[in-house]
Amino acid sequence: MTQFNFGAMMSQENQIKQIPVDMLVPYHNHKFTLYEGERLDDMVESMQIHSSLYLYDGMSYKNIYNNINFSDALQFTTDEKFFEDGEQIKIADDLTIIHKSYCYKQYNSEGNCEMMHSYGKYSILKNDKEIYSFLNIDDQVNLKEPLILHSNGRRYIAFHVDLYGLSYIDPDTLEVYNYVPEGEQHDFRSAVGESFIITDIHYDRNTDLVAYGGCWWAAPSEVYIGYLNDPLCYDSHLIRIHEWVDPEWDEINDIDFVRWDSENVVLNCDGKEVKVPIEKLLKALNV
Repeated sequence: MTQFNFGAMMSQENQIKQIPVDMLVPYHNHKFTLYEGERLDDMVESMQIHSSLYLYDGMSYKNIYNNINFSDALQFTTDEKFFEDGEQIKIADDLTIIHKSYCYKQYNSEGNCEMMHSYGKYSILKNDKEIYSFLNIDDQVNLKEPLILHSNGRRYIAFHVDLYGLSYIDPDTLEVYNYVPEGEQHDFRSAVGESFIITDIHYDRNTDLVAYGGCWWAAPSEVYIGYLNDPLCYDSHLIRIHEWVDPEWDEINDIDFVRWDSENVVLNCDGKEVKVPIEKLLKALNV
């Protein structure tokens, strides 16, 4: 066998180098050692935490809000024959959300509905005067308690322009941030793929952590945790709590938010109260 010339290899600049596997052996008094015991356990836990944070089930975090076509929503929400229902939601003494829902239905020759799609038209009123309006191209979810009183002293209203993603507006400055993830499992007719559907928001002013309740499709219920120090430019990477409390996915079905306390986020996991330390969440989110 021809002897491998290491010096000759290193002298070859700007070339791909290939080193025989049998040359990759430890040398005496190497300053790095293999992790063992508690240090190894910490490393494995860290890998699991950051895997659950950044993989997010393989979906794309790319913001495709600017690719969304609102033309259909505009068409159907301006024709009252598609009007379904309406409501006024008072979220503060000076703030009200007016919501009108519209539904397009397509019938077959036998008169049976074979396709339907919901659209929403929203107006935000401050002291009874409209300050902002928007459309929702897939109006299936109304956020519960959308007003956030932030630790920075500002107010933010969370809303959906699509079934997926999340937008925020400051009703006092009218600054807006719209976010819709590219997601996964694409339908060729839509730029938006499947991703987590947020139905309720629970913000903790002491840490700027936020718990998002919701689901993938309709069930089971799930909770994701994120960092919300700036709602108008927030990090969309979230921790999927299920992967922390039941990593094998064989014990728990539904997870619901209960409350924040001084040290934990408290969850209802199939009727059992479970606590996840805030310190670990902050560490995983690099806060």
